[in-house]
Amino acid sequence: MNTKIIFLSFIVVISFSGFMSGQENYRNLVHEGNQKFDGKDYDGASSKYMEAIKSNDKDFTAHYNMGNALYKSKKYEEAKTEFEKAEKLSQTLPDKTAALHNLGNAYMQMNQPEKAADFYKKALKQDPYSEVTRKNYEIAKLKEKEKEQ
Repeated sequence: MNTKIIFLSFIVVISFSGFMSGQENYRNLVHEGNQKFDGKDYDGASSKYMEAIKSNDKDFTAHYNMGNALYKSKKYEEAKTEFEKAEKLSQTLPDKTAALHNLGNAYMQMNQPEKAADFYKKALKQDPYSEVTRKNYEIAKLKEKEKEQ
C-alpha cells in the first residue's frame, strides 16, 4: 500500500514539474519575444511568439503579441488572424478590448473601414471611455463614407 502511494506521489511530482517547466518555457519565449519587439526586431519577435504558441496555443498573450509584431511588419492579414485568436482567448475586459481595438486597426490598414468601425464599436462597448478607440471609430466612419461616394 505504501509503495503505491509513494509511486503515485512520484508520478504526480514528475507530471507537475513537467507542466511547470513548460509554463516557464512559454513565459521565457514570450519575454524574449517582447525584448525583440522592444528592439524593433519584429520578425525575431514573431519567431519567439510562434515558439511560445507552439508551447501553449491557448493563451492570450503570445497571440496578441504576435499580432502586434505582424502588424508592425505590415502583415495585416496575418495580424488580424492573431488578434481574432487573442480576442477569443481573452479572459479580462482590458485584453478583450485591446484585441478588438487592434482588429479595427488591422482592418483599417487593409482598407476595410466598415469592418474596422464594427470592431472599434465592439471595443467601445467594452470600454466606452477610450478616446483613442472613439477617434479611430470616427475616422473609420469617415473613410467608410468616402468609399461609398
